Amino acid sequence: MKRIAHLIVLIALLGAGWSAKAQGPLGYVNVPLIGQKTNVWCWAASGEMAMQYFGVNVQQCTEATFQFGQAQGVNCCPTPAAVCVSGGQVVISHYGFTYQQLGGNQALTPAQIEDQIAKRHEPWIFNPYCANSGDCGSWGHVLTGVGYFAPFQGLPNIAAFPGLFFLIVNDPWPPNTGSFYLEFYPSYKAGCWWGNGSCTGYAEGWDIYDIVPPKPQPPKVKFPTLVAKYIPPEDVRALLAGDPNPEKIAELSWRLVRPALTEEAATNLGFESAAAAERARITRPVEQFDISLARLRAWKPQSDVEPLLEHTPSLLVPVEAGGRMRASIRLRQEEKRWRLSAIGSPQFTAAWERAHAAGGEFIVFVQGLEVAFAGKRAGGKLTLISLFNDPELRQKEGEEMPANRALAALAEAAAGYRGNGATLANRTQR
Repeated sequence: MKRIAHLIVLIALLGAGWSAKAQGPLGYVNVPLIGQKTNVWCWAASGEMAMQYFGVNVQQCTEATFQFGQAQGVNCCPTPAAVCVSGGQVVISHYGFTYQQLGGNQALTPAQIEDQIAKRHEPWIFNPYCANSGDCGSWGHVLTGVGYFAPFQGLPNIAAFPGLFFLIVNDPWPPNTGSFYLEFYPSYKAGCWWGNGSCTGYAEGWDIYDIVPPKPQPPKVKFPTLVAKYIPPEDVRALLAGDPNPEKIAELSWRLVRPALTEEAATNLGFESAAAAERARITRPVEQFDISLARLRAWKPQSDVEPLLEHTPSLLVPVEAGGRMRASIRLRQEEKRWRLSAIGSPQFTAAWERAHAAGGEFIVFVQGLEVAFAGKRAGGKLTLISLFNDPELRQKEGEEMPANRALAALAEAAAGYRGNGATLANRTQR
C-alpha cells in the first residue's frame, strides 16, 4: 500500500488538443501557438491565440490598428507603420469578450488554473511585469496559459508535495516563432518566463481569466491515456528543495517529466519518438547574460561592449537525443540553490543548437527589445550570432557579427522603445 501511495499518475501532458474530463493530474486545451509579429506585440499575439481558440479570428495588426492606428488614420495591416509597433494592452474586450481580472502582484492559484482548464475548458492570459523599476526597468511580457500538470493530485501523499504543479504555456516569443513549455508554478508566481533570466524585480499580476466569448463555442478537448509510473518521493523532495549543483536539479527535473512522454507528447517536444525521449540525456548547462535597456541607451557604439553584459542567475540545460538537442530545461538560482523554472521550448532549443554549432558559447538577451543572441569570444573580441529572424530590428537568424556592430543596430530601437505588452487595461468584468 505504501508503494501505491507513492505512485505518480503521469499523463501525456504535451499532446496537442486534449484536456482532462474533470479535475485531475492534467488538463490541456487546444490553443494554437502563434508567434508575435513584432518584438513588442506579445499582447496582440496572446489576444489572437485566446480569441482564435473561441472561433474569433483577429490578426495582431488589426488589434494594433484599433489600439494605435485609428486615432491617426493609420492601418497597421499588412505592414505596420512605426506608430503601430508599440507595447500595448490586451484588447479582447473590443471584440465582444468579457473576463475576470486579478490585480497587481497577484497570481492565479493552482486550483484556479485547474478550474480554467478542467472545468471551463478555457485558456487564460497572464502578465509577468516589472514591479520594481529600479531592478528591471519598465517592461514585461504577456503569455497564454493552456494547461496544467499536477502529478500528485488525487493521490494519498499529495499533502507532502503541494508545490509540484506546472503550467503549460503558449509563449508568443520569439517573434514569428513562439515557444511551448511547462513552467514550474513558483516561477510563474515570481513573474518569470522563458526569456527572462533573472526575474529580479518582477511579479505576476493582472491575469485575465474566466474568459467568455461573444458566442458560445464547443470546447476543443480530447482525453489522454493514463500511464502510471513510480518515482521515488525522495527525488521529488530534492527537486523542490533545489541544490547548489545545477546539473543535479536538471537531471531530477527530466527524470520527473520523461515518463509522461507518449509518442504525441514526445513529438511536440521535438523528439522523434517516445523511445528517443526515454534515451535522452541532459547536456552541459549554458550561461545567459542580459543587456538592460538602460545600459544599452547609455552605451556609445565606440565603447567596450563587455560592461553591458550582466550575468544572470539562469541556466539553459539542453536535452539531447540521437545526437540532436531536442528540448531544454530552464533553471534559476535563488540563495545559491538552483531550482527548476521551465521545461520544453524545442523552438528555442533548435535555434540555440544551430548557433552552438557555429561556435556559440553562451546566450545574450536584450531586455525589452527581446532579442536573443549566442555569444562567443575569440582573440579577446566578443561576437554575437542572431538566434531568430526579426526584420523590424534587422535581425537575421544565424548572422554573425562583432558585438559592437550588432548592438549599435539596436541602440536606436532602445532609444525609441515604447514598451512591451500588458493586460493592465480593459479590465472588463462579467
